[in-house]
Amino acid sequence: MTRSPRMLPVNLPAPTAPPAASDAGAATVPGSRFWLCLVAALLAAAWFAGTALAQEGVVKDEEEEIPPPKNLTLRTADNVVLHCTYYGSIEGPKAAPVIIIHGWGGQRLAYDGLALQLQEAGHAVIVPDLRGHGGSKIRRHLEATKDEDLDPERFGQRDMEAMYVFDLEAVKWFLYKENNAGKLNLDALCVIGADEGTVIALNWINYDWSQEISPYESHKSAHWAKACVLISPHSNCKGLATTQPLRNPVIQTGMNMLIVVGEKDRSSLGIAARMNSSLERLRARRPKTDPNLFFLRMPTTLQGVDLLGKPGLNLGAKIRGFINLRLMQKMDEYFPWRERQASIPSWFNVQ
Repeated sequence: MTRSPRMLPVNLPAPTAPPAASDAGAATVPGSRFWLCLVAALLAAAWFAGTALAQEGVVKDEEEEIPPPKNLTLRTADNVVLHCTYYGSIEGPKAAPVIIIHGWGGQRLAYDGLALQLQEAGHAVIVPDLRGHGGSKIRRHLEATKDEDLDPERFGQRDMEAMYVFDLEAVKWFLYKENNAGKLNLDALCVIGADEGTVIALNWINYDWSQEISPYESHKSAHWAKACVLISPHSNCKGLATTQPLRNPVIQTGMNMLIVVGEKDRSSLGIAARMNSSLERLRARRPKTDPNLFFLRMPTTLQGVDLLGKPGLNLGAKIRGFINLRLMQKMDEYFPWRERQASIPSWFNVQ
């Protein structure tokens, strides 16, 4: 099977070669100040719109309540027992799913506040403990009498790769089943990464968009991610880097992206600013009336997950507004819900 360009949604154009260096440079001369002001104004409007939508736009039946968070375990293709928390939605096929990915040494419980905010806005959110973290510390071999303990202190690049090749693929197949049950719209997927989780997020999006897919829309099994939020992005973690993902044309020009950083930490700001500048140059030809890249500098030294708990920053509301602007408002036109018929892998299991 070969990849079919017609499968790509309108605002995620079929991959093309990056613009020539001379073109990219020309786009950053006079007019860049107007561009930055316009982006800031649009994003601010989106945050207000998102907050208003969360308060009054999510129509709920009086007898239907938002379900409580549900803890579940997924089995990966290499037999790791992956612990997750799922925050279901009552919006059915109108719900945009969100995967939240923690950083190195983190765990899913730290993102409960953000997950609840997004769930309240109508999204279906899943937060996994990646292998070696939180509750996901064993590999269960069916033929063995004893489980294998996973020690993150011994992890290397191959283990980091397994976090997206195996862990996030198991999460994807869970969302796939929820999609076919009419409980969410997987075609409007947003991936959020914090700290080192940004490295995992970008590598999984690259992996997702690099897979071959069926030419038949009903059998689509990849190309799900349409938006990405990077909170204090890192460039690498234990040998796994963002170099290859940032060469993917879909990530370079088509992916809806929000980059967030605490601007009073020079090192963190430098990494985030360089990533934003690189992507901005590659997107210079995009219509200025419809930006899909946003750079948010927060007035603090805090980074990553700590930004979510800082009073006054309201980062959760800003993320919610970004998702509303780039996914919810475009869902009917670009990301309509469809039932899928791809075969679910035999190793996949939910408990």
